[in-house]
Amino acid sequence: MADLTARGIPYNSSRIFATGHSNGAFMVYRAACELDDPGLAGIAVSAGSWGYVNGTSCLDRAVDDSHWVWNGSKTESCGEPQWETELPQWFACGSAGNKTAKFPSVLAFQGMMDEHIYYSGGSGNEAKSANSYTIPYPPFTWAVDRSAALTKCCDAASMETVVTFANSSGGERSSEDKTTCETYVGGSGCVARGNVTRCVSTSNGHTWPGSSWPPCDVTNPSYSPEQCAVLKWNLGGTTSTISATDAALSFFSSLP
Repeated sequence: MADLTARGIPYNSSRIFATGHSNGAFMVYRAACELDDPGLAGIAVSAGSWGYVNGTSCLDRAVDDSHWVWNGSKTESCGEPQWETELPQWFACGSAGNKTAKFPSVLAFQGMMDEHIYYSGGSGNEAKSANSYTIPYPPFTWAVDRSAALTKCCDAASMETVVTFANSSGGERSSEDKTTCETYVGGSGCVARGNVTRCVSTSNGHTWPGSSWPPCDVTNPSYSPEQCAVLKWNLGGTTSTISATDAALSFFSSLP
């Protein structure tokens, strides 16, 4: 796409950015690994994680609800190392010891009310998506930690996170609608490059944070009340405490 664009529009090849939501977020994470020379400068992802594993051996039913959970209590052997080995080979795009590997800066969003891509990983609510529950994925924090390790070329466990944004208001689906963003800093042996920030919204569902979703404005509804009810049940509400679009544009602009 960049090559085709360059034929008609001049652009800075060192400042190519990508955004994605849901499956688009999975795609953007993959593009961050696969694209090189010069690759992506930064990505912004929402409601997505790193790619799929082979099989469902890591999954077990939670006792207290119908969610699939990551590292269930009945599966003692399921943990981070298994995600490392079972993720497709195209995610072997660098390691903490490879100082020349280039992984872009990352801004990641996740809603705690998302029942398609759970914060804790696993698989989506099968009642709300006929396909999502068969496709397991790592937890949100695991994916962002791994991204930070690749961006900074060091062990994410040695880094700290500092709160760089916090905002709350009355929320439709929670007693409090709150978004908190944390940025990875420090770390032993880390390279001073890039920026990795994660943002979690307490009441956001499977939607792009800050968007007008579902589009059910009373004066000019795009969907009928019945359709709106189904959409809200399926995808959940949208936080008003942050605009992912504005945050992504600001994030990209701040990168060198």
